[in-house]
Amino acid sequence: MSKEKEREIIERFTENLNKKAKVNELAVIGREGEIKQLIYILSRMMKNNPLLIGHPGVGKTALVEGLVQRIKQERVPDYLKGKIVYQLDMMSLMAGTKFQGELEERLKVILNFMAQPENNAILFIDEIHLIVGAGRSQGALDVSNLLKPMLSRGEIQCIGATTREEYRQYIEKDGALVRRFSNILVPEPSREDTLRILHGIRNYFEIYYELKIYDEALLAAVNFSQRYLTATYLPDKAIDLLDETCGREKIEKLEEEASHNVLRKYFINREDVALTITQKYDLPVGKVLADEQQKLLFLPAILQQRVKGQGAALRAVSDAIFRARAGIQDPHRPLASFLFVGPTGVGKTEVALTIAEQLFDQKKNLIRLDMTEFSEPHSISKLIGSPPGYIGFEERPRLEIIREKMNSVVLFDEIEKSHPEVINILLQILDNGFLTLANGREVNFRNTIIVLTTNLGSELYFEKRKMEEIKKDLEFELKSHFRPEFLNRLDEIVFFNSLSKEVIREIIIKELELFIQRTFQEKNIKLRYNEEVVEKILNEAYSIEYGARPIKHYIEKKIGTLVARQVVSQLLVSGGNYLLNLEQGTQEIKITPLRSLETGKNLLNNFKERPVQETSEKKSSENEIPEKVSKLEEEIKSLKDDKLRLAAEIENERKSFRRQMEQMYKYGNKKLVSCVLDFFVDLEEKALKAMRADPEGKIKNHLLGIEMMRNIL
Repeated sequence: MSKEKEREIIERFTENLNKKAKVNELAVIGREGEIKQLIYILSRMMKNNPLLIGHPGVGKTALVEGLVQRIKQERVPDYLKGKIVYQLDMMSLMAGTKFQGELEERLKVILNFMAQPENNAILFIDEIHLIVGAGRSQGALDVSNLLKPMLSRGEIQCIGATTREEYRQYIEKDGALVRRFSNILVPEPSREDTLRILHGIRNYFEIYYELKIYDEALLAAVNFSQRYLTATYLPDKAIDLLDETCGREKIEKLEEEASHNVLRKYFINREDVALTITQKYDLPVGKVLADEQQKLLFLPAILQQRVKGQGAALRAVSDAIFRARAGIQDPHRPLASFLFVGPTGVGKTEVALTIAEQLFDQKKNLIRLDMTEFSEPHSISKLIGSPPGYIGFEERPRLEIIREKMNSVVLFDEIEKSHPEVINILLQILDNGFLTLANGREVNFRNTIIVLTTNLGSELYFEKRKMEEIKKDLEFELKSHFRPEFLNRLDEIVFFNSLSKEVIREIIIKELELFIQRTFQEKNIKLRYNEEVVEKILNEAYSIEYGARPIKHYIEKKIGTLVARQVVSQLLVSGGNYLLNLEQGTQEIKITPLRSLETGKNLLNNFKERPVQETSEKKSSENEIPEKVSKLEEEIKSLKDDKLRLAAEIENERKSFRRQMEQMYKYGNKKLVSCVLDFFVDLEEKALKAMRADPEGKIKNHLLGIEMMRNIL
């Protein structure tokens, strides 16, 4: 082959990285330790070929570019001064090789060039696993066999880069190739290192996009990418998020400039990065921007609101999560791990769902695994995958979804029904925070919350004994079923109470409100209910064996069917007001139109839904007040059930607000909240007096004051 042809092959399939460094195309920030390790290996007498192994996007290629920068700056040992690093383009090298031996011929030319001492060359092969098996399809030798002898004789120096999975799948099987390289594991950089990298490359983004990037945008790119882009790795995902935000912002501003014919100077802040996340994942901006401390602060109150009658259990869960988020927990384990013990229908799954929504923003971040599916020895392969060569090896293991949703709650439901081998898998997860699947891939559980539920000893709850006595028997049941090393690895074993009738009544009211909101919110129909309906549901749906679970089914089946029939029959019309009550005699649930509710409706809606108009400062005369009171009393008497409903609604709002205030008092500024609470009570008393005396005058001011305080808080 002529020298011109050889030179053409060299220029076509390799790139001189030293020339890129001359024109400042290589921007490398950080990674000082890994670059030094790279230099140490290159300076060795034997086995001086580094192999960079790390996840995609962690900066393997950037390490080589950092080495080139040091060579140009002569910040390397004398042996490496003047070295030229050539990057081999493997895809171009293999492209268009139609004839047998053509690929080997190209590679041999390149290797001979690298072996000549006067060229002073180091070969860099990115995605080096591609050389393993390349050429076999043409009936020729594996091209890696061309590289091995030259590496073993020390004729060339080579730097390789590959991912952990591809190293295991391709290179590790070839022992002769492995022994020629010295491995350098390239970890994912920390948040602090990633932030330094973003600060270093910010100037390039600002010049390219002609905008200003604030420090808060860089910090948001790191935090939001870590929280939401869990399938990829730092710093690549943070850089991608910042790049996408800048591109979107520039396009939007250019459109504004075109429409308004003005020239604007614009910038990128934290809200812009959050908007990119909301568009990608269809999340409310407020949830993305919500501070982590705020989410933690309100977690106990939200748990108490969603799950009734489990005060002690919820406090134990909240405290464990507080410890994890404060950094007190071992960073090499999951954020928190719980075993929820209790009968069915007491709120175990609801707690896990609430944690996923509050801390990780979406219901989708609850990963539920039903352990009844894993009760046989062979079913373990569903969790971690089948070994190579076995049926099902190509199928995706169930736990691999954690790689895409590292920030999530993983729920192992009814763990007592699983095979003992599942417990062995959990031991590895709870102890190390990592799990290696059958295909060799690692799953990181260190940003997850592990929740295990069990119904063991649920029959003990049916005995009329104190919870402390039941708890001792439950502990004995757990120790007899689970191994000590498993129980000791859990952060908290949480015992749930059985639900009393009073708690069930609260759950019925909550489920009714959710049903009404879900069904009628978009139909502009108002449906209310009275206490008789609550009592009927309590008597017919409550079961100590099944807890609160039958209540939702009862509401959907009985009331849902009734509502569906009336909607289809067009008996429920938009803008109408209706009442759920009981039929006289049969005591069946029915829907009654409310046609005489204007007075009561105005009393509530004037101060909640409509802007309050300024009232005249003229006070009612002594003669007018008795007349108004008398008229109002007559109208209220005609309302019958509506009067009770209105009173109950006011009372429920008062209780709800008081509970909120008590939670704020517990976790917030106690002195401020105490003053506000006293002021609210005073306003409340005045409002109730005004309602009895002058509903068209003073009540507006008092209820408006209450509403203002509610909005401020």
